Amino acid sequence: MPDTSNSASRSIKARRSDPSELPAWARAQHDADPELVRHGDVIPTPPWPDLVRSLTSGGVDVLVVTGGVAPEVGMTARHRRMLAGCGARLAVVDGASHFVRRDAPERFAAIAAEYLTATVRLHAPAARSTDY
Repeated sequence: MPDTSNSASRSIKARRSDPSELPAWARAQHDADPELVRHGDVIPTPPWPDLVRSLTSGGVDVLVVTGGVAPEVGMTARHRRMLAGCGARLAVVDGASHFVRRDAPERFAAIAAEYLTATVRLHAPAARSTDY
């Protein structure tokens, strides 16, 4: 099993720097069922793999962002194959846990901005000519 101590340390530091996250974090730790998380059957319902398949089959460009610290939890090899098989993209942030936004906020923001910018450009209506 990969060493997650650096990620855990970053996560604790993040909670210290923003104590308002601590109560929600503690509730989530208490309420989490490791078996559900391990198999990807977590919020939302239906499970996220089903949502991804539904979105990509409808022509929606999907990007899943996850951390690389503990790939055996949440994002399994089966999930990676499913993402590739249905045309979804995967961004793995090395050094981050499942909580990429908290562990690597700058990298997460850069990935999200790049994805959203490309998506907007792809789906923006063509510029209309005003020349008659």
